[in-house]
Amino acid sequence: DKVFKVPMVSGSTWKGNMRWTASQLLSLNPGKSDYPEVIRLFGNDKNQQDTFRRGRLNFYPTFFDRIGLEVINPHDRKTKAGILPIYIESVPAEATGTFSLLYVPFDLMGKPKHQVKTEVGEDMDLVNKALEKMMLTYGFSAKKSNGFGIIKNDFNEYPEAILNINLDNIEPYRFNNFTGLTKAFNEIIT
Repeated sequence: DKVFKVPMVSGSTWKGNMRWTASQLLSLNPGKSDYPEVIRLFGNDKNQQDTFRRGRLNFYPTFFDRIGLEVINPHDRKTKAGILPIYIESVPAEATGTFSLLYVPFDLMGKPKHQVKTEVGEDMDLVNKALEKMMLTYGFSAKKSNGFGIIKNDFNEYPEAILNINLDNIEPYRFNNFTGLTKAFNEIIT
């Protein structure tokens, strides 16, 4: 971040990574992102201005508490030696940050209750699966193909892992791994 000088993942990066992951889960065609479920959650691609639709998900930046450095040293093809190391700022393995995601089904206002329940259930199922795959399998960093940007599936050290639902009579759910998050989503949906 330019202002606070701490490592961060922007909201648009979260959205792009999770959109790609959701598309992966829905099909074997990773380049395709125009599935109705994906458009409903993430909105249209930028180039579809005539049929623009806002998505139901809102992503917020994540700021991490520590910064580290990685070094890459490109080698010359002839000498097979590196002489100009490149330093890249990174987030160390034990750093922490807060992931915040807001789901607002604004387009379901005034719709029949059974349609609302069906669509919200489908959305929560896809969000849960995509979030878990993005965080534990695919990663979310610029160097995710090299194994960066994957978290541990154990939040016991971080009691702030909360799923907050703003509806009457629903208390915040606390969870300590993705199995607990899935259980919370399933209780909400049913």
